[in-house]
Amino acid sequence: VIASAHAGTIIDNPIAYWDFEGDNLLQNRANSNPLFAAQVHRGAPTAGTLPDTTARAGDKSLVLNGSSAIQLPYSQETMGESFTISIWYYQSANNTRMCVYQTPDNYNITYETVAADASSFATYLGQVKVGEIVTSLDTWNHMVHSFRTADNLTEVKVYVNGTLRHTYSVDSDLVFNTYRINALRIGANRSSDRFFQGMIDEIALWDTNLSAANVAVLYQRGLDNLPLNVSEDLSAFDLENKIREIDIVASKPVPAAIHLSGWGIDNFHKPDISTLQIMENIVKNVNDTANHPDGPFHGTYTNFGRTSIPLVSNGIGQIGLGDFTMEVRFRTSAPSAQRGVLIGNYKTGNFQSMNLEIFTGNILRLYMNPTNKGGTTVDFKASAPANNPVRNGEWHHLAATRNGSTISLWFDGELLDTTQDTTPGSYELSGPTLYLKGDTRTDTVLFPGDIEDARLWVRCLTAIEIADLAGGQEVTNRADLLAEYIDVNGPIDISTHLSHYRTPLYSPLSRITQGDFTLEAFIWTTAPGRGVIMGNLIETSANCVNLELTSDGKLRLVLKKGTETSILEADDTGIRNAKWHHLVGMRRGSQLLIYVDGVQVAETADILGNFVLDTEYFAFFSDNSTDNPEFNGDIRQARIWARSFSDSEIEALNNNAVPGEGIIPTDYLITYYIFNTPLSFGIDSDFLFRTSALGENILSMAFENLPIHNTIALGTFLVQLESVDPVRDGDYFLIRIDGLNILKAGIGFGNAGHVNEPIVAFLELFGEPADPQILSDAIIATGNFYQDPTSQT
Repeated sequence: VIASAHAGTIIDNPIAYWDFEGDNLLQNRANSNPLFAAQVHRGAPTAGTLPDTTARAGDKSLVLNGSSAIQLPYSQETMGESFTISIWYYQSANNTRMCVYQTPDNYNITYETVAADASSFATYLGQVKVGEIVTSLDTWNHMVHSFRTADNLTEVKVYVNGTLRHTYSVDSDLVFNTYRINALRIGANRSSDRFFQGMIDEIALWDTNLSAANVAVLYQRGLDNLPLNVSEDLSAFDLENKIREIDIVASKPVPAAIHLSGWGIDNFHKPDISTLQIMENIVKNVNDTANHPDGPFHGTYTNFGRTSIPLVSNGIGQIGLGDFTMEVRFRTSAPSAQRGVLIGNYKTGNFQSMNLEIFTGNILRLYMNPTNKGGTTVDFKASAPANNPVRNGEWHHLAATRNGSTISLWFDGELLDTTQDTTPGSYELSGPTLYLKGDTRTDTVLFPGDIEDARLWVRCLTAIEIADLAGGQEVTNRADLLAEYIDVNGPIDISTHLSHYRTPLYSPLSRITQGDFTLEAFIWTTAPGRGVIMGNLIETSANCVNLELTSDGKLRLVLKKGTETSILEADDTGIRNAKWHHLVGMRRGSQLLIYVDGVQVAETADILGNFVLDTEYFAFFSDNSTDNPEFNGDIRQARIWARSFSDSEIEALNNNAVPGEGIIPTDYLITYYIFNTPLSFGIDSDFLFRTSALGENILSMAFENLPIHNTIALGTFLVQLESVDPVRDGDYFLIRIDGLNILKAGIGFGNAGHVNEPIVAFLELFGEPADPQILSDAIIATGNFYQDPTSQT
């Protein structure tokens, strides 16, 4: 009895609690601060119950219809490295895989069903499978994951319906550094699919690992239909409507109130991180959607544009054990001498391998090496028809099959040629990795183009099936489909260069000008003169596109093909007024168009037609010109699309439509960048400090019940200076705490130019003059105001 009473007090007052009662299903009952409320991730989740059911506690639960999900703004910073997740779930169907919860950009920690049985829930820790548990349909089940970190190990204890079912440990570095826990997604997985069908209730989080006794009391409370006990939270208040609600992930303690002046944008909500490629190397999964019993065999984007897929026992290496089909869609316009491996694992030496590739010229190739398994190597080549060349930049379908001892190559649904298999007919590929768009080599055999719909089958497809796939038909008979990778275009990462950002210009970004395309961004500036928002223009003969402001008051879209140019201009009146504006440069059919704030302002005929961008880099805030025509201001939501938009869609983009929501599809979204937020500098916050047209910018934070501190750390208080020059203008930066001036400094670049070392004109510490070199040394150490996102400094 004593133990139970003690356990009961521990489970009271979790750090976060959602009971889905009342009028706001997203409200966090343990913390009324709006920063800690849940958010709708997809669809339209509702509060209520399914027909002829009851909630686990109270009158309402979270009802998920198979296309809805929410997200909790709790990360490893807010939960710590020892924490507990408790969820009651009611599964109403098991016709497809579904997820109770998962981290949003990986499967670091998760609880979801497996491919073979949608009633069997698997737990993962550090993307390592812990075990499976079968639970019943149409009944309430209770899941608890209790995490404990000590001595560089993170352990999870998995409780289902009050009983300990699994205990497993991994290296804590894997959980909190390699993958991280940035949020918790409820009702869907990281790819925004595997939606849960049924009800979720009584979600609770603790910043400690609950014991078995705690979990037993927690489970019994649910059985008794009793909610958790939480104390009334009074931490959030309103400063006479001056509070600005910003969507951030905050660490404890958080300000009880925030007042901002000089803020450039209201109600900025950060889009779902899974849709973004921010300025860092994000390891991104390439999902296997085949649902094979031995799978899934997920891959990850890796270096040189390849996708790597682990070759594990009973994995995709079994493709060589019998009849098979390897097939993929691709496009390339590479020179005839350049080879490119589409799917492969070739390595020199005693290595069992298989490669499907384009060879030189118009030749296609299947290479099979059984090495020590007997037989001899197959090096089978066949030429595509002269009237349908491989390298014409169009999409093509290539398939290789083995049927008994007969090997065949198929191109765009037609049989090219057959040969006899000289391997032993059964050998498993050597590991550790199979690649898409390459093999183990990182030189001239990397595939120079795009691929999609890569599939591996452990049967020989029929001629009709191959023709259907080549024609873009849906796969109807998925029997013996071993692995399937629909989206295999990796993130387009960018890095700083001088005063701007740039990315190597590879496909698919280089191919946007082969058809309709759209360049769009929100900009904020007061600066006169020329400034390139994005582009790759260069003085020499090259294929380029630019979206820019000119020195003579124009907004300009420039296309360049060799030495020929096609230019569209519009007046930039009202754009440089210290407010955010949405700009679009677009080609729709044979017309070039410019839109400002959702309205078309210019149009002309395109005289150049289709071409491929061919410079080394594509840049933002500048281009490739030697005079570095830098855009002096801020850019956010820079998106590049391989499609055009209607007027109504442009209006939706101007209204801050998020990719994947409303009428805006993501099918042709090539890349997407968020600039000038602390997140892009590795800081987990969306506070953006700026100087406005009013000439001042004040951030005031009020704390309640803050313990006495001997030290207050001010970390990365100055993120970036773009369009202001405080030294030149006599401005200063001031930090004041409780009326005391802590730091006062004039900071800027002076006449040295903003790509050189910054200058500190004067410095005061605690009201007294100090040596400016102190601050100069600190600023230079952080990389001239640009913090390296991978740095821990």
